[in-house]
Amino acid sequence: MVKIKAIAAVSLNGVIGKNGVLPWRLPGELKWFKKITLGHIIVMGRKTWESLPGALPGRENWVLSRSGNSSQNPPFFTSFDQVVTQARGRTVFLIGGGEIYSAYLAACEELYLTEVQQIVEGGDAFFPPYEDEFERIETLEENSEFIVRKWRRKSEQQIVLLFNNKALVKSIPLVQSPPHRAKSEKHAWQVYGVY
Repeated sequence: MVKIKAIAAVSLNGVIGKNGVLPWRLPGELKWFKKITLGHIIVMGRKTWESLPGALPGRENWVLSRSGNSSQNPPFFTSFDQVVTQARGRTVFLIGGGEIYSAYLAACEELYLTEVQQIVEGGDAFFPPYEDEFERIETLEENSEFIVRKWRRKSEQQIVLLFNNKALVKSIPLVQSPPHRAKSEKHAWQVYGVY
């Protein structure tokens, strides 16, 4: 089963981006990002990809974009289903931007969130609400500039469905698990995992 996680740096007022870039420069936070994602697949939207100086080394850089791209470096995917199929049991980190987090946060089993100790005015990209679905399980670093925390999906079992390329979460009883990746012939949904 593919493990889907998200990693983000978020200001005190929920901002993750301003004018297409990170609204802060925190080298210590970037070291955590690298340490956590190294060796894994990182999935980002087209705008996030275009904001980078190039591929992030030591990770497979994948881009999820409605428009796709003929370029094979990095690989572009037009649906989340393609990402999950191609990942084949590996760990995938969603790294942004706001639209990617909003659409697929429900598919994540863990979050690595850096709480940047700033309020950012004029932000235009935001991290979606997550506190009702996740519980804080570990503080990895805490200093005056930021706090890095690991969150895990709450213990109630969840089923993650993909409908029209949006992740949906449905609570189910803990007694029985549905088959992994069951597919309905009548509806355009795909089961991605039970948490």
